[in-house]
Amino acid sequence: MSCFSSQDFSKISIISSNPHKSVSLPMCPEEGDENIIPLPRGGYLIKTLIGNLQFGMPPETVKDCLNLQLEVPLHYIIPTARFNRKYGLNVAEFEFPAYFNFFIRNKKINLICTKEAMNAIQIIFQETLLGPLSHEVLFFLTKIKKKKKKKF
Repeated sequence: MSCFSSQDFSKISIISSNPHKSVSLPMCPEEGDENIIPLPRGGYLIKTLIGNLQFGMPPETVKDCLNLQLEVPLHYIIPTARFNRKYGLNVAEFEFPAYFNFFIRNKKINLICTKEAMNAIQIIFQETLLGPLSHEVLFFLTKIKKKKKKKF
């Protein structure tokens, strides 16, 4: 099952160790390419000079790498469309790879994404690690007027 479109792959350019040279991914990864590994639950692990890079982050993605005895990446490309409606799947489950790398491996990850995605991700990390900046949501229920119950 692939959760990504060829449009997603056409936009990727990986910077190599040589700053004057970049490597572009093919429109759709070929099965015989040993540097591009399709992961069982979706997404692709790409072997690069800077280490493993992963395109897409479906749920359980860390388990895929561990089960395949691959090094869990530090670099992740988040697809422009972070939710696949066809499969009802979030392809940007970045929390567990971030926590696994940070708390287990003592390493930080790099999320490669659009500015809009970056803003959303910052809010999610803020709320999951430190709580919401505003507590308006907590008071939401107190503002709802109680409806009178009908007696039968």
